[in-house]
Amino acid sequence: MNVATCTTEEFTEYKNYWQAEVRNITIPPDVNTGIGQAILSDLDNCYAFLRIDLGELEAAKDKAESIIRQNERSKATGKNEDDRKKNATEFLEQYPVGDQTVDMYEWTRLINYRFTILKSLVETVNNKQQRLITMSGFMKIDRDLGNAMHS
Repeated sequence: MNVATCTTEEFTEYKNYWQAEVRNITIPPDVNTGIGQAILSDLDNCYAFLRIDLGELEAAKDKAESIIRQNERSKATGKNEDDRKKNATEFLEQYPVGDQTVDMYEWTRLINYRFTILKSLVETVNNKQQRLITMSGFMKIDRDLGNAMHS
């Protein structure tokens, strides 16, 4: 499924699935090495899928913004500034794609929304990974200090 071109319903299902997956990966306060490795594996799996999809959305977002900028200049025709803005806006609201038209402003808002959702999920996964790595480091230091004190 391409997250840039899927239907609203498909994206809602996708978003709900990944939000639940990311939320369900919790780091217990007494995490040990085995559990930590399993959690990191789960987080890495989420990251791999989400980051690839985020890249697709980022490319779609950049393309949509570029189309708007280009056409706001090239389709700005008319006798005065108001006419030029109106003509460019009307063209972008009925932007030709194949044998159909797309409202590029709406499309860009949709892509930006999806991009923001996925970016948030990727950041959450990254934050969980960093917390787990930090906790593992503290536990190793604590364990090493405990062993040094008993020597």
